[in-house]
Amino acid sequence: MNQIENFWHWFNHNKHRFRRADDDRLLLDLILAKLKEIDAGLFFEMSLDTQPKEFIISASGKIELFSLIDKIIARTPKLDDWKFVSLKPPRGFSFTSTFRGLSFNPQKMWFLALKKRDDPKFLGLRIGFEGGCNFAEKQMVRDGTFLVLDTGLGELVAATRIQYLEINELPTDPCVHGYGKLTELPKYFSDLDSTHAV
Repeated sequence: MNQIENFWHWFNHNKHRFRRADDDRLLLDLILAKLKEIDAGLFFEMSLDTQPKEFIISASGKIELFSLIDKIIARTPKLDDWKFVSLKPPRGFSFTSTFRGLSFNPQKMWFLALKKRDDPKFLGLRIGFEGGCNFAEKQMVRDGTFLVLDTGLGELVAATRIQYLEINELPTDPCVHGYGKLTELPKYFSDLDSTHAV
């Protein structure tokens, strides 16, 4: 039995223990450890208050693991009360989050699309924050910002569409400088796809 089959065998055998997993840090850590026996770059999210229950396998944006996750999901056991999902789906930007003590509110974040003349497929984003952000922790802010994008756009879009990400001071009048509200980013991608399809 390979590692993928081992994981699903263990999951199926222990699924009755997951009823209170939201409150059980040790059990959540055990699930993660079992998943990482397949690959150390894998992560998961689990929702027990939905019907069916949901188990999402993620690679935190590591594109090279996406095909492995598809293989893992393809071998899921037949469980009527569970839904298994490959990669984090898009959830929109109606949320706030905290990453390593830093607070992120997408409603107060802006983006500027960055392009290259010699590479029409390249797309980078410059992100600015209303009220500023802690630039002493710039790498942490960047990591937290990518998690916001990962959640809002979905893991596949965030990982494959954004080639570059930078954090900068927000101009006094962001609209004049070409910035858009981060909440408008899904529409920006949709408009971009429509333009390229013509």
